[in-house]
Amino acid sequence: MVEHGLRQLLSGSNLVGCRPPHRGGWRREPDLFTLRLARVTALGFKEVRPGSFIYTIQAPAVGPNAAQSKAVVILQWDVRGTGISRVVVAARGQLLRDGEAPIGEYEFVTDRPGRHEFLLIGYNQANQPLHVETREITMPSLGGLGR
Repeated sequence: MVEHGLRQLLSGSNLVGCRPPHRGGWRREPDLFTLRLARVTALGFKEVRPGSFIYTIQAPAVGPNAAQSKAVVILQWDVRGTGISRVVVAARGQLLRDGEAPIGEYEFVTDRPGRHEFLLIGYNQANQPLHVETREITMPSLGGLGR
């Protein structure tokens, strides 16, 4: 049945639709349906102060210890009303959160400058992925950061 449909499609026939031959033959008009799509942006960064999403922490050199720096961003997500019951948030090589909270945040701390990518996957009750989203941010290069 499927092979017959593929042959019809590949043969250049002008017949369209998806009614198989055993159910009354092919129709010349296509099936019409409405597909509602919505763009969902669930993952973002929380401002630590107006206009700034990255918070840096620096410690001066003390004795034989070099100066140290860390950068912090706060990831936020809100998946209310989307049918998502479980959220997984990850950074490269690191699981940050795996839970059932539709709203949440995570404080990501790093001592590595450069680009960081974050991934959110939202699952429904049947544990099927409904939503996948990525965000990225570039951490500044500061003295002591990444050494």
